[in-house]
Amino acid sequence: MSSCFLRVMLIAFCALWTLPELVLAKHTGITRRYNFDIKLQKVTRLCQTKSIVTVNGQFPGLGL
Repeated sequence: MSSCFLRVMLIAFCALWTLPELVLAKHTGITRRYNFDIKLQKVTRLCQTKSIVTVNGQFPGLGL
């Protein structure tokens, strides 16, 4: 057997081994719905007013 054939067989075996894990996941069939209120709000920091995007009234990201 050629090494190319062995590589193809190894890849096929790995794919068949991992695909059932993805297909039979525990959380299949669950629909989740989220409502986000996205707005532009004016914020004053260091004497400058800027418009920023807020999600549910909060600025997304890390607070420094």
